[in-house]
Amino acid sequence: MLLDAHWSRFEAWCSAWGRSALPASPETIDEFLELFPGSRSQQRLRRQAIARAHAAAGESSPVTPAATPTVWHEDPKLADVERALAEIPKYRHPVGLRGRRDAFLIVLTGYLRLSRSQARSVSVDDIELTSILKIRGRVIPIGNKPVTCMACAVTRWLRVVGNSYRGHRRETYQLLDPTRADLEDHDCHVEVEEDWRVADQLLLPLDAHGWARPGVPLSKGAITRVLPARRRASGFVEMVGPRTRRATRFNKLTVAETYKAAGELEEKVAAAAARAAEAVAQARRLGLDIDGLLVPVPDEEDDNEGPGDASLAAGLARPVGVNGCCPNRGSSLERSPGSSSHFELRPKTGRTSPTASSVAV
Repeated sequence: MLLDAHWSRFEAWCSAWGRSALPASPETIDEFLELFPGSRSQQRLRRQAIARAHAAAGESSPVTPAATPTVWHEDPKLADVERALAEIPKYRHPVGLRGRRDAFLIVLTGYLRLSRSQARSVSVDDIELTSILKIRGRVIPIGNKPVTCMACAVTRWLRVVGNSYRGHRRETYQLLDPTRADLEDHDCHVEVEEDWRVADQLLLPLDAHGWARPGVPLSKGAITRVLPARRRASGFVEMVGPRTRRATRFNKLTVAETYKAAGELEEKVAAAAARAAEAVAQARRLGLDIDGLLVPVPDEEDDNEGPGDASLAAGLARPVGVNGCCPNRGSSLERSPGSSSHFELRPKTGRTSPTASSVAV
């Protein structure tokens, strides 16, 4: 009944405006749908009603398939497919594993223009991995540079998705090892093992540690968040290849000379440690000697001092000498009678010392 109602409305509109309803042209249908807007499901029913009436009359359908909404939008501020692939890390864990999955997602949504639902449903049966790589019957092109090649982006993910799906961490680490990588060679030219066919779904969600959560595909919300982030130009350039050690003075030595140089270096380190220990011991002895010199001498007016004066005297029990220096060895620092702000430097009993002097505190 709904289809009949939509067809009757279209037929009445064509009759009022002098248009041919059967057969109808694609331009007439587009104009009708533009003049009578509606929801996506309503417009789909209108197209279906027009196509059904043409099929019943033996006419070919003039209805063009509706454009499938995709998450990939053309934006001059965002990178295109090749630029986005170039700036995605391809090695090291977990950034390389996550980067390979996101590169695969970019090929599905950016080149094949699949919607989020279609991208999530891509399975091993949709991929033809022969001399020509195809996904759902469409050829994935080979680029000039390996870092921007779409076919390489697909094969890089297929190499690791099987081990990641099964939780084989050692094998995954080896495949993502940057010291064994060479970004100057096309990955799509190297045969891919069949381990990737064990995955139930290819677009895997990854946890915070970079490991796959099998059983469910990547969510639509995650796809919506991932794509804009990967398309923002950052200028990232990945460094891979064998690690080179900086040249040192030991590079040109023989084994015997290296052992000899190492022994001499150990002797120097041991001598330096001994000197440091001796310096620490001397500092401790000097501190003990200074503590022995700073002995407080009772004052004649101590009985008349209040609590505040007693606290002041206790705080001044260990004064410093002139210009911040400690008093002379063999002397004690005593407060002068009749003055609450001066101490006198007096020799201890049984020892000789220079002439006593008054020190301002």
